[in-house]
Amino acid sequence: MNDIATSRNNGGNDQEQTAVLVERLRASKAATGTAERTEGFASGREWATEFAEYKELSNLSKWWETTSPADRELALTTLETDAFGAGHHLVCIILGLENSSRRDSDEFWDAAVGEDDERRHSDDFVLGFVEGALEVWDSVRDQI
Repeated sequence: MNDIATSRNNGGNDQEQTAVLVERLRASKAATGTAERTEGFASGREWATEFAEYKELSNLSKWWETTSPADRELALTTLETDAFGAGHHLVCIILGLENSSRRDSDEFWDAAVGEDDERRHSDDFVLGFVEGALEVWDSVRDQI
C-alpha cells in the first residue's frame, strides 16, 4: 500500500510498478477465467449426460463443426453493445432457433445449471459448457 501511495505522490509515473500491477492483474484475470471455464466444462458434461436431448446436442455439434473458430469466438463473446450475452446465443444454437426470448434462455439455464446461477453470464463459463457438452456428445454419437 505504501508503494501505491508513493507512486500517487510521484504522479504515478513509476513504470516498473505499473508493469508489476498489470502482470498481477492479468494473472488474476486468467485464473478467474480458467476457473469459470472449468466449472462450465463440468456443467456442460452434466447437462449433456443428464438433460440434453439428441437434437440439442446434434445442433450444438453441427454448429461447432461448421463454424470457423473466429465466428465461434464471436458468437460466444458478450459485446458491450450486445443486448444478449454469450449464454443467450448458445441457447439459440442449442435449440436451433434464429432468435429466442430471454424467457427461453432463462428456462434453459435454470434447468441446465440451476435457477439464478449467474455463471451463465460468464463467457468463459459458456465456452467451458460447450466444450464439456461436446466431449460427452463425441463419446457417444457413433453409438446412436
